[in-house]
Formats: sequence, structure tokens, C-alpha cells
Amino acid sequence: MLKKIQSPMESRHKLPSADDSPIAQQAKDLAKDFISYRLGNNPIPVSPTAATLRKLADQIEEQYPLLLNHLCHKLNITPATVYQTFFEIASEVFVDGVNWGRIVALYAFGGKLAMYCDQHHMKELVGSVTDWVGRYVGGLCEWIENHGGWEGLHRQFNDKGENAAWWKGVFLTTLGLGTLAAFMYSR
Repeated sequence: MLKKIQSPMESRHKLPSADDSPIAQQAKDLAKDFISYRLGNNPIPVSPTAATLRKLADQIEEQYPLLLNHLCHKLNITPATVYQTFFEIASEVFVDGVNWGRIVALYAFGGKLAMYCDQHHMKELVGSVTDWVGRYVGGLCEWIENHGGWEGLHRQFNDKGENAAWWKGVFLTTLGLGTLAAFMYSR
């Protein structure tokens, strides 16, 4: 089980408080599934939505490998700065509003951040990153519910039938990545 470490920065930058709604719980479950998948520990998705999220995030990483691969390195993440960096990037991703692409981009960033922590002698922070992603996205419950819940993500971007919805999803995700890129280069 992934362990959660509380950062001193959490007192200044607040994540949404814990929400027990089914949508918020699924956001947390998706974060656990996705980050475990990124770390090579969970080959089978926990749900069809988890499989769709993985597929979209994989597509992002294939199309934009340099952005996500270099994001953590450029930001000089340390145990002392990891929470603040996560919170600033998450806030920046959603500064212009919420869409599925931005949600997927945050999961993709969270996966890369967890991998970075795992590979750079900060394994104790992987559980915290997982929690932060789940809580941040869980705080978007109202938007998620208004857009069909998590099943809405799966229905909109599932690769069955026409590929138009799939590529629209990749385009929406690109909007989230554009925000990440702008944030990275402004620092």
C-alpha cells in the first residue's frame, strides 16, 4: 500500500477537503490505479474508465514525451518542494476551466511525478502524490458529475466506433498539456 506523507507546504496551499462522494472516491481509486500502473505494479485496470484513462495518458506520453519527461527535472523537485510544485501545476492546468483533457493531463503529470519520486530516492512521497492527484481531481466532482460522471470519460473517449471522439479527447488533452508547457517555460 502506498504511504502518504504530509508536507509542510500543505498548510499554505490547500487541496480540496476529503469528499466521500462516489465520484471523489473514484477519482482517488483512479489515481491509485494509474500511478501503480505507471510504476509497473498494476497491469490490469480496475475499471473500464481506468483503462480509458491509461490509454489517453499513454497517447499523451507518446505525442509529447519531452514535455512530461523533462517537467520534473526542469522544476528541480525535492522533498521540500514537491507539494508546492504539484499544487501550482494543478492550479495552472485548471486556471482556464475544467475539461476531460485537463483532468487526464493532471493524472499524466501525477504519474510522471510519482515515477520521478520513485526513481530519485523519494519513494516515500509516491503515496502522497497519489493522494494529492486523487484529492485534487476529487474536488472537481461537480464538473465530473455534470459531464456524465467517470462513465462520461469512458463513453466519450472509448476507442469503439468512430475515432473522431478519440482524437477530440487527445485534442482536449493537448490543451491541458499546453498549460503545463506554458507553466514550465515561465519558471
